[in-house]
Amino acid sequence: MYPDRVKRDQGAPGSDRCIGTRLRQARMDTGLTLSEVAERSGLTKGFISQLERGLSRASLASLRRICSALDLSLSALLDEPDTEPDTVADHAPSASMDGVGTVNRLLTPHGFAAFQVLHTTVEPGGHSDGGSACDPGFVHFVHVLAGVLDLTVEGIEHALAAGESLMIPRGGVLGWSNPSPTDDTTLLWVFSPPARRTG
Repeated sequence: MYPDRVKRDQGAPGSDRCIGTRLRQARMDTGLTLSEVAERSGLTKGFISQLERGLSRASLASLRRICSALDLSLSALLDEPDTEPDTVADHAPSASMDGVGTVNRLLTPHGFAAFQVLHTTVEPGGHSDGGSACDPGFVHFVHVLAGVLDLTVEGIEHALAAGESLMIPRGGVLGWSNPSPTDDTTLLWVFSPPARRTG
């Protein structure tokens, strides 16, 4: 049985251009050039230029880096209350999971027997340690919150973008990576039953 793909929600139009306009205004107010913001944030000049013109999207991690370069709060940029949208994940306990360049947070309580949810951040170029054999009793559900994820299941490649999901019925061999050179990927892994290794 092949994994089932869930179509992504395209989201509301216009929000990227609004964010880009605010970023450009903040940069102009500070007197910084695109090159200076790129150097301070570690992102490319071309990416920031496209973002300012509403031609590209950025993960929250990239927006934080740009805001830091501009001495601008993320909440001011997004015109939201001064709280981070991923506060729950930030304070959740860490969980172990094979991979390079990843941070995993356990969102479900320890000992919860029905299923397990991990909030995972994969840095640019982060990847699994080769092909990993999944427990044949596991059902996996992967949902990409931001960024992109390349997922290989039994030799079949799947490219997932923000808002897309993949269900892996049982077992198999899978590998994954973040192909972006600049942006983090954030995603939810759901395991049923829970994986054994946490903490």
